[in-house]
Amino acid sequence: MIFHFVEKRIFKKNFKDDYYINPTLETRGFIHSVTKDNMQIIAERYLKLQEPVVILVLNEAKINAPIIYEESKGIFYPHIYGKIEKEAIIRILPMLKSEDNHFILNQEMVEMSI
Repeated sequence: MIFHFVEKRIFKKNFKDDYYINPTLETRGFIHSVTKDNMQIIAERYLKLQEPVVILVLNEAKINAPIIYEESKGIFYPHIYGKIEKEAIIRILPMLKSEDNHFILNQEMVEMSI
């Protein structure tokens, strides 16, 4: 499983009938995603946003586009070089944060043993 953090409005705008494409595919050439091991790092960046954020829980095996793990500042991130098929999206969860603005795992993520 890999994960993609995205502002809810961007997800809604770019989710089609059978796939999702983040605007970074056009601007950067890939869609950013994270593993459970580096999720906290990325979540902290999104906590600064004032708008709602969702987390796409993705099944890598159902993504037809190449997924390449690339290094940035000593950490390897999965980059998706194409669209994300609807079938690859296991769940869409709201990003939760505590009162003191720290990332909280959703109960669904805990139940999925993430």
